[in-house]
Amino acid sequence: MKKILLSTLLLVAVFSLVAFAAGQLVTESRVDIFHDGSTERVQLSLVQGKKYHDQELWCGSGWKYEGVFSIAVIFPGGHRVETTLNSFWDNESLFFFSRSWTIRFADYNHDGVLDINLGQYAGCNGSGYKILSFMPDGKLCLLPVMLYKAIPLSGHDNSSDKITLTERGFSASYYNNTIGGNTTVFYDWDSVSRHFVPIREVDEFNTSEESAKSWTRVTRLLDRVSQEYREIGRESYCP
Repeated sequence: MKKILLSTLLLVAVFSLVAFAAGQLVTESRVDIFHDGSTERVQLSLVQGKKYHDQELWCGSGWKYEGVFSIAVIFPGGHRVETTLNSFWDNESLFFFSRSWTIRFADYNHDGVLDINLGQYAGCNGSGYKILSFMPDGKLCLLPVMLYKAIPLSGHDNSSDKITLTERGFSASYYNNTIGGNTTVFYDWDSVSRHFVPIREVDEFNTSEESAKSWTRVTRLLDRVSQEYREIGRESYCP
């Protein structure tokens, strides 16, 4: 009887852990989104789904929230506006690791309004990130990237501080298996097409085990007509 009771309590505990995660606040920030002197609250919540411990042997294992998520903007007067995040990923189920984290804010397209980046697991080497911006009513919209469905970036942060602002947009680096090194892509915002354009790629790799201190840097520029890259520079250097 005691064993049955213990098993029942254990099942109830597990069921509670999984089933009642829906509607749970995952992370919250307080920021001046529109640079108007007012502070908004930005909440990312699990709307439908579960929190659980993924114990499978793969790079995406660990404690995580998985399912349907929303971001709510709460204005100073209390008005609340929500956007479902999954729509930006073709309505697929999403997951975020449940470790402590905050959403990263930056004005990636330099229009005076803060944007955010959110990533989804894309392999052992990294994740794919999307840049989302806030419309005046608090709704989120996607800032798309030419040639990319998501921005490749090393690491598995739910939201990353490794997306670096540049004068015309931002840059992001990832480990490139085809060269055995890192590729940094520079994305410029095109206000006419309203896309980020991956205008330049820089590969950095070492092709010789005997000369570990000597690396090669290759720079390529995007031809927007053909949408192909052409090499414009190659050099050896010591990192």
